[in-house]
Amino acid sequence: MLNISGFLEKFRKFDADKTLQRENIAKNLEKILGINIPSKNLTIKNKVLYVQGSPALKQEIFLKKQQLIQEIGSEIVDIR
Repeated sequence: MLNISGFLEKFRKFDADKTLQRENIAKNLEKILGINIPSKNLTIKNKVLYVQGSPALKQEIFLKKQQLIQEIGSEIVDIR
């Protein structure tokens, strides 16, 4: 019988990597925008960063989109 905890450990490491990535992106967003965005409001799917927030926040992100993409790096190709 296979050890299920070893199997589940793969997913725990994967989730930890995603959490760390979202925290780093949140720090970069705060540095550029001057607005603290919790990492729980960030979602990454297919190299696209989705930000949950107010319309004013989304407008700020839209205005500085290219700068944010350059600062974040090659892991993100678009921000929505």
